[in-house]
Amino acid sequence: MPKISVIVPSYNVEAFLAEALDSVLNQTYSDWECIIVDDGSKDGTWKVAAEYCSRDSRFKLVRQENKGLPGARNTGLDNASGEFILPLDADDRIGPEYMAMAMEVFEKQPDTKLVYCKASLFGSVDAPWNLPEYSYDRLIAINHIFCTCFYRRTDAMTAGRYDETFRTGYEDWDFLLRLLGPEDKVVRLDKVLFHYRQHSKGSAITEALRKEEALIGRIVAKYPEIYRPHQDKIIQYMRAFNELNDLKNRREQSKRKRKLKFKSLIDKVFRNEKQDCLH
Repeated sequence: MPKISVIVPSYNVEAFLAEALDSVLNQTYSDWECIIVDDGSKDGTWKVAAEYCSRDSRFKLVRQENKGLPGARNTGLDNASGEFILPLDADDRIGPEYMAMAMEVFEKQPDTKLVYCKASLFGSVDAPWNLPEYSYDRLIAINHIFCTCFYRRTDAMTAGRYDETFRTGYEDWDFLLRLLGPEDKVVRLDKVLFHYRQHSKGSAITEALRKEEALIGRIVAKYPEIYRPHQDKIIQYMRAFNELNDLKNRREQSKRKRKLKFKSLIDKVFRNEKQDCLH
């Protein structure tokens, strides 16, 4: 069986880490290691991690000064010995069959580049997470694959790992734009096997909504070779994003304002081919 390295970046998640690690421990697939990266936590995160390491030798703890989420994932990649990688944020969880079903896809369809699944929200909100099906054109417009997906470690290293300057979000989207090309095969399992925790305040989705304009601007400016020929895909971002389960039940007036702001961003980035951000 191919070995899977689960990478769990952890920062001040003492209250949630055990649930995430239990979901790894409960996998029907047995050939895995779980690298818990304590990213400079100030609480008892490392104690929770150490307890799991003492229970099962497949758990490994790496402690470091705070580098942020992409830096912690890169530390996990550097310490991984598995052929396949599965990032898992420390407050989320995976279904028991996720590893087994993903490895079956890679075995039967070896040309597959990435495997993910259907998802649900839990915590302050319990609901399906109705993400659209994958297409490369849609990936250009919006990140609709969550970080907890399977890919080969060699592919991640070739892609340049995670960009550690994306500390405030969208580091996974930036990574996927380098990992995947238009012809690469991506498979979504037809089963809910990933559960994304919603917090009552300061959730990752709320944070992304607040910061999306600046983050999208960075993505667009970083990859002009992708976005310059496909400006229409960027405009589709807002349409696709607003379809994602209407996460905040935004009113139509608010949507119109957001679209106008985003249109201004596109015009700013592509107004002049000689702008510094495109060099």
